[in-house]
Amino acid sequence: MTQQLSAFESATYINYKRREATGEEQMLFSHLQELARAESPEYLIGCFKTLFIDGCDYPQPEIVDCIHRIVDFDSAEIEFKHIITRSCYILVNRWLQNSQTQAYIPELVGLFENLPTGAPTSWTSQRLRTLVKAFIASEQYRTLHKLSRMFERPAEDRVASAQPAEENLEELINRYPYLYEHYLLNEDSSKNQRREIRSMKKKEEEKYESQLSRFIDGYSFGDTTEAVNNPTLLPDEEVSKLVNHFTGKVDGLNTYQELADQFRVYCQLLRSFKAFKDSLYEYLTASVDDLKYINGQFKQRLHKYLQNTTPENDDHKPTEVLMMATCRRVLSFLIVESEQQPKHYVFYDLVNNIGSSAVVGMLLKIVLFCRPIKPFLEQRFAILFQHYHGWKQEKIWWLVRSLETMNLALSLNFSTSNLYLSL
Repeated sequence: MTQQLSAFESATYINYKRREATGEEQMLFSHLQELARAESPEYLIGCFKTLFIDGCDYPQPEIVDCIHRIVDFDSAEIEFKHIITRSCYILVNRWLQNSQTQAYIPELVGLFENLPTGAPTSWTSQRLRTLVKAFIASEQYRTLHKLSRMFERPAEDRVASAQPAEENLEELINRYPYLYEHYLLNEDSSKNQRREIRSMKKKEEEKYESQLSRFIDGYSFGDTTEAVNNPTLLPDEEVSKLVNHFTGKVDGLNTYQELADQFRVYCQLLRSFKAFKDSLYEYLTASVDDLKYINGQFKQRLHKYLQNTTPENDDHKPTEVLMMATCRRVLSFLIVESEQQPKHYVFYDLVNNIGSSAVVGMLLKIVLFCRPIKPFLEQRFAILFQHYHGWKQEKIWWLVRSLETMNLALSLNFSTSNLYLSL
């Protein structure tokens, strides 16, 4: 490679970089980079459509010949998805730098939703269509499509609504920065792309914290001089109650953080891993009001699950590694098993029996006790988000409410700013 790849150009290039780009590929990339520096987004989208979607009438014959040679390569079926991915990110990377041009990202990705239906003009044209369709079915395209959904509305239009929308769940992804790293990245994502997504996550978290702090201040003191939007999808009064719940004395004496600190000290005195597992159940359910449900079938399920968790270690002292692994397993049990096995009956049953605030409180206890597994918790919710991403929000309001409640709980308990000190 003669030129250094930018962050988002290299984002999905990890597989493709197994070999050096051919002369044809480098000519294509250089051409697109030059256009991206000099031309408007509208012009670039037109060029991209003519070159990759229509496959004919591109004004520069040498670039047309370049594309023809690329699709004629024997390795095109394997390599073309990486070539077109990088071609997309050359433009996407340029537009990400300016909030005024970010709206063109969905327009670019949308080109792949309207492929030509007429007869191809040549074998090469037919080959290009086949390769583009294969790209649309790839993980590279799915990741790019997810990113594009973040920018389908102008930032100023992304306001909260008190009612579940008619739109699909995926329309809400920009509201949940704690999902970004797990929903917008895949195994092929580069370090640079991960850095960019983390930067986006941090900015959105800070924005949410600021909005929530101002909203609570105005709501608590009845300040109507300046309207401050509720940054959640939950009713104003419910947000106020949740803020008090996740920052106040949850058991009448201690906050969630204080309970976690006390349990951590207590665990240091335990002599066996079995005793830790027995104590973990009591810790998680102690402040749940609906004891009839908790002490019934759920208790039996959780107790059996914990007893079957590495029983060979029952007589050993509970080490940090053992406790962390157990907490991760409990999160899988309580939320969702895995991406391959997205079973979440326990979570659905809990939310519908004791409510999202109590369930989120239980999950919060785990990550406050064992902070290093917070990313694992976020990953569990990202799996649920992916599982239901095409569902209408109103059909899965139980999940939307849970996502909103978790967003609020994490922000209030893991914020690094001082915005919540007055709450």
